Amino acid sequence: MSKGCSIVLTLATAAHISLAPTVVAQEVAPPELGCPPSQETGVVQGTVINHKQEPVQRGVSLEGPATCLTTSDSSGSFSFQHVPSGSYTIETGALGSAIFTPIPITVDGDTTTLTLRLEAYDVVSDCRSMPRCMPLLQPRLAAELPENVDPLIEAGLRTGIAVAIARRYGHPDHVPCIVGATPQLLEVLRQVAPAATDANECEYRGERRTTELLYHTPSGRRAFRVSFNPMERSEEEALGGLSVGFGRLAGLGLDCSYRRTADGWRLISCRIVWVS
Repeated sequence: MSKGCSIVLTLATAAHISLAPTVVAQEVAPPELGCPPSQETGVVQGTVINHKQEPVQRGVSLEGPATCLTTSDSSGSFSFQHVPSGSYTIETGALGSAIFTPIPITVDGDTTTLTLRLEAYDVVSDCRSMPRCMPLLQPRLAAELPENVDPLIEAGLRTGIAVAIARRYGHPDHVPCIVGATPQLLEVLRQVAPAATDANECEYRGERRTTELLYHTPSGRRAFRVSFNPMERSEEEALGGLSVGFGRLAGLGLDCSYRRTADGWRLISCRIVWVS
């Protein structure tokens, strides 16, 4: 990238790239996990906004020769200093927003300035547009489940794995760690998520509590945690609290509504109620 230029990206399910004059950003707080210094480094900075063009506070991650994490401030601004040169992808925690597609960028010693724009979120439509995710939303007949497996809890945990995939927490190599899993429940979940395991086999690792990520202890693979708690329930409808996270302080909670059909409990919608 030539000096005096920056990349401005508007992100939804696709990105549009245009060249614009360099914008000098105000100083923002240093990242929680900075990039290690190297001989040739650059700066990646920018702003996170929502579909209403309003600034939002979100986690921002940079993956490449180095892994860098930070959080945008109240004005939406973020900054990574001392980024080693190379090819990266950047993405932001899309809480309350549509699927955020990681964006490739190149760091070559200059300053790269980006605008990350988030669109409105709908987990059902997001998931149904993804081949890996769509089967997780298909209802399961109660008759197909072991007697000691609650069909609603099974549906809620499948929803959690689907949310992780749709939110990009659930990389194909990541392990779903199920809270409160029984051997019978895990056997059912593994039919659609073969790596699903008991949450007791997963642990947080990291230099600091604020940046600890979840790992599957036996394999060392990255993982995400899923729990589901039914809150309201009738013969025809139900509401449950869902928790999905990939780090000690990186996750989200949703209230998800279900309707009983001839095929089983069907997900109707999920509303995000908290983030950490």
